[in-house]
Amino acid sequence: MSLPPTPFAGVLLDLDDAAFLGAALRQLIASLDRQRQRPVPRVFELEQQLSCSAVASGRTRAESADDPEMELSTTNLLDSETAARLLHCSPENVRGLCRRGSLPGQRVAGRWLIPAEAVHDRAEKRRETT
Repeated sequence: MSLPPTPFAGVLLDLDDAAFLGAALRQLIASLDRQRQRPVPRVFELEQQLSCSAVASGRTRAESADDPEMELSTTNLLDSETAARLLHCSPENVRGLCRRGSLPGQRVAGRWLIPAEAVHDRAEKRRETT
Protein backbone atom coordinates (compact mmCIF):
# COMPACT_ATOMS: atom_id res chain seq x y z
CA MET A 1 0.00 0.00 0.00
CA SER A 2 1.55 3.29 -1.05
CA LEU A 3 0.95 6.65 0.55
CA PRO A 4 -0.69 9.41 -1.47
CA PRO A 5 1.64 12.18 -2.64
CA THR A 6 1.82 15.19 -0.38
CA PRO A 7 2.43 18.82 -1.32
CA PHE A 8 5.50 18.83 0.93
CA ALA A 9 8.52 18.33 -1.31
CA GLY A 10 11.24 17.81 1.26
CA VAL A 11 13.23 15.03 2.83
CA LEU A 12 13.87 14.62 6.52
CA LEU A 13 17.21 13.18 7.60
CA ASP A 14 18.47 12.48 11.07
CA LEU A 15 21.83 14.00 12.03
CA ASP A 16 23.79 10.79 11.49
CA ASP A 17 22.40 10.40 7.97
CA ALA A 18 23.15 14.06 7.18
CA ALA A 19 26.75 13.63 8.39
CA PHE A 20 27.12 10.38 6.42
CA LEU A 21 25.75 11.88 3.19
CA GLY A 22 27.90 15.00 3.62
CA ALA A 23 30.98 12.79 4.04
CA ALA A 24 30.02 10.75 0.97
CA LEU A 25 29.69 13.91 -1.10
CA ARG A 26 33.07 15.17 0.17
CA GLN A 27 34.62 11.87 -0.95
CA LEU A 28 32.99 12.25 -4.37
CA ILE A 29 34.26 15.82 -4.67
CA ALA A 30 37.79 14.78 -3.61
CA SER A 31 37.77 11.86 -6.04
CA LEU A 32 36.68 14.08 -8.91
CA ASP A 33 39.26 16.68 -7.91
CA ARG A 34 42.04 14.07 -8.13
CA GLN A 35 40.82 13.37 -11.66
CA ARG A 36 40.81 17.11 -12.39
CA GLN A 37 37.05 17.15 -12.77
CA ARG A 38 34.35 19.10 -10.96
CA PRO A 39 30.87 17.98 -10.04
CA VAL A 40 27.83 20.01 -10.97
CA PRO A 41 27.27 22.99 -8.63
CA ARG A 42 24.28 21.29 -7.00
CA VAL A 43 26.64 18.69 -5.44
CA PHE A 44 28.56 21.48 -3.70
CA GLU A 45 25.31 23.04 -2.48
CA LEU A 46 24.03 19.75 -1.07
CA GLU A 47 27.33 19.00 0.66
CA GLN A 48 27.36 22.47 2.19
CA GLN A 49 23.79 22.15 3.46
CA LEU A 50 24.43 18.72 4.95
CA SER A 51 27.75 19.74 6.52
CA CYS A 52 26.35 22.94 8.01
CA SER A 53 23.49 20.97 9.54
CA ALA A 54 25.86 18.40 10.98
CA VAL A 55 28.38 20.99 12.26
CA ALA A 56 25.71 23.15 13.87
CA SER A 57 24.37 20.08 15.62
CA GLY A 58 27.75 18.81 16.76
CA ARG A 59 27.75 15.75 14.50
CA THR A 60 30.84 16.32 12.38
CA ARG A 61 32.47 12.92 12.61
CA ALA A 62 31.96 10.76 9.55
CA GLU A 63 32.54 7.03 9.56
CA SER A 64 35.99 7.53 8.08
CA ALA A 65 37.15 10.28 10.44
CA ASP A 66 40.73 9.02 10.23
CA ASP A 67 40.88 10.10 6.58
CA PRO A 68 42.35 13.67 6.50
CA GLU A 69 40.40 14.50 3.34
CA MET A 70 37.19 13.88 5.24
CA GLU A 71 38.02 16.62 7.75
CA LEU A 72 37.94 19.33 5.11
CA SER A 73 34.62 20.41 3.80
CA THR A 74 33.79 22.55 0.82
CA THR A 75 32.33 24.94 3.39
CA ASN A 76 35.96 25.39 4.54
CA LEU A 77 34.86 25.51 8.18
CA LEU A 78 35.97 23.19 10.96
CA ASP A 79 34.50 22.73 14.42
CA SER A 80 36.71 23.19 17.48
CA GLU A 81 37.17 19.41 17.96
CA THR A 82 38.45 18.91 14.41
CA ALA A 83 40.65 22.00 14.63
CA ALA A 84 42.06 20.69 17.93
CA ARG A 85 42.99 17.35 16.33
CA LEU A 86 44.80 19.14 13.51
CA LEU A 87 46.57 21.51 15.91
CA HIS A 88 47.37 18.76 18.43
CA CYS A 89 45.74 20.59 21.30
CA SER A 90 42.46 20.51 23.20
CA PRO A 91 39.13 21.85 21.90
CA GLU A 92 39.10 24.21 24.91
CA ASN A 93 42.42 25.66 23.75
CA VAL A 94 41.02 26.23 20.24
CA ARG A 95 37.94 27.97 21.65
CA GLY A 96 40.20 30.17 23.79
CA LEU A 97 42.29 31.10 20.76
CA CYS A 98 39.10 32.09 18.94
CA ARG A 99 37.80 34.15 21.87
CA ARG A 100 41.12 36.02 22.11
CA GLY A 101 41.25 36.60 18.35
CA SER A 102 44.43 34.57 17.87
CA LEU A 103 42.53 32.22 15.58
CA PRO A 104 39.69 33.49 13.42
CA GLY A 105 36.39 31.85 14.19
CA GLN A 106 32.75 32.52 14.77
CA ARG A 107 30.09 31.04 16.98
CA VAL A 108 27.15 29.46 15.20
CA ALA A 109 24.40 27.77 17.17
CA GLY A 110 26.65 27.69 20.24
CA ARG A 111 29.59 26.07 18.42
CA TRP A 112 32.82 27.59 17.18
CA LEU A 113 33.46 27.31 13.45
CA ILE A 114 36.98 28.05 12.27
CA PRO A 115 38.20 28.53 8.68
CA ALA A 116 40.12 25.41 7.65
CA GLU A 117 42.78 27.50 5.94
CA ALA A 118 43.55 29.35 9.20
CA VAL A 119 43.87 26.07 11.08
CA HIS A 120 46.18 24.60 8.46
CA ASP A 121 48.28 27.80 8.37
CA ARG A 122 48.64 27.75 12.16
CA ALA A 123 49.55 24.05 12.13
CA GLU A 124 52.16 24.69 9.43
CA LYS A 125 53.70 27.56 11.42
CA ARG A 126 53.88 25.32 14.50
CA ARG A 127 55.68 22.64 12.48
CA GLU A 128 58.18 25.21 11.16
CA THR A 129 59.06 26.47 14.63
CA THR A 130 59.73 22.99 16.02
